[in-house]
Amino acid sequence: MDRHEIWDEYLSQNLVEAYDKVYEFFSGKIPEGILEDYEIEDLIMETEKELEQEKEFDKLLEFRNLLKNEHPQLYEPHYQYFDEFALRYYCYHDEPEKIESIFSNFMAKPIECYETCLYGFRKLLYYQYREILNKTVSKNYEILVNSEEYTDELEDDMGLFKYYYNMEDMYQRSKEEGDFDKEKLGNKVEQYDFKFEDKLFSIMKKALFNPIPGKEKLIKKFNKDRQIFIFTLEMYLLKYMKKFGINFESSGMIWRALIAFCLNYSDDREETPGEFFNLDYHAFDQYLGILDEDIFTNNISDLVAIIWGGVYVYDFLKSIDLIGEEAYQNSINTLKASKDKILIHYKADLWETSFITQWKKPECVSEKEFEGEKEVFKESYSTIKAKSSEIPQEIRDELAQGFLEAEKEMDESESSDDSLEELMEDFEVPADIASKPTTVEKEEEPGRNDPCPCGSGKKYKHCCWRKNH
Repeated sequence: MDRHEIWDEYLSQNLVEAYDKVYEFFSGKIPEGILEDYEIEDLIMETEKELEQEKEFDKLLEFRNLLKNEHPQLYEPHYQYFDEFALRYYCYHDEPEKIESIFSNFMAKPIECYETCLYGFRKLLYYQYREILNKTVSKNYEILVNSEEYTDELEDDMGLFKYYYNMEDMYQRSKEEGDFDKEKLGNKVEQYDFKFEDKLFSIMKKALFNPIPGKEKLIKKFNKDRQIFIFTLEMYLLKYMKKFGINFESSGMIWRALIAFCLNYSDDREETPGEFFNLDYHAFDQYLGILDEDIFTNNISDLVAIIWGGVYVYDFLKSIDLIGEEAYQNSINTLKASKDKILIHYKADLWETSFITQWKKPECVSEKEFEGEKEVFKESYSTIKAKSSEIPQEIRDELAQGFLEAEKEMDESESSDDSLEELMEDFEVPADIASKPTTVEKEEEPGRNDPCPCGSGKKYKHCCWRKNH
């Protein structure tokens, strides 16, 4: 097939139907003049796009490998698109060696591939490829820290990963060897901007190796020091979620996302944990909408992790009697309503977040609903967007009750008058384990890699830069 014929095929028919001819064309030497006469890159990208839309995943990987091996000059400009898909594909099929190879290539160019690195990092985190991430972070963290480019979000994710990874690693070994040492843990995480105060380490150790205290003691902590309360409760939660096959890194990220919502939405005058943790349907839906509207990052992994992982968090809060039945049921109904939206809106993309099917069944979810959801995620792998079928009726029936209850709760409460701008302006995040110094105003702003003027000892970009910008 000459260059005119392949271009006519491109213009005249569906590239999925013409795939064999496209593959044949690129299997040989590219005819002279075609790169000058035609937009051959359009043909490549349209083929990639249509094969993915039609769920012809095996053909897409075949096409990627063909270009990579035979025409690297055509593959290189588009490798992020091809390899980002391959990363999702190999996560679903659990092929760690291929995952490590692709992700390492991205991380070798962390500035050029920043958004892809951030997206891939979170996907691997939720799929719990912790050893791959541990090696990658150890190798690349300093490169990001010393960069003049804005990489703070990925740096923060890497630092948090190392914090949770080393905590869980030492916790597991200490259950057998009894050696949970502040100095050893501190040495492992210090380079990632974590410094343990004696008080916080003492709380961590006590929570990880002892039963949870009574409700009255927890409420006393809640009323006395909200941040200490949040930190203490997180340590107990990490142990709880571990029983369901969710490691510290994933649990910690889910907890932080929910706490960010609670801190933003709660009123300082509220005096009960039930009021603080209550998931108001309207406010939570708005919060998820903000996460989903980030045009630079594919956030489906975060959304699914927060919503499905949130069920375990609220089962935990109920199991220790920290929230009452009303707040618990309202929050579970809000999460069910959020699930329903995800299952419908992302019907064809759910396979990309099948990490939740590796978790054990939460206590409040019926066996029927649990197995039904897993089947929906599995079917998503072959579901074409334009032909997406309805969610199975039995699953919708389970979720519909939660949606109706959440709608009812919203109607009975006052609607929030905060605009999106106001919500973002007031948005707070949970305090890091390390102390975060307050911003000191200066007439002349320091460089991003200069020492922070507040005196923390950290670089400006890791300290007060974010607050000022």
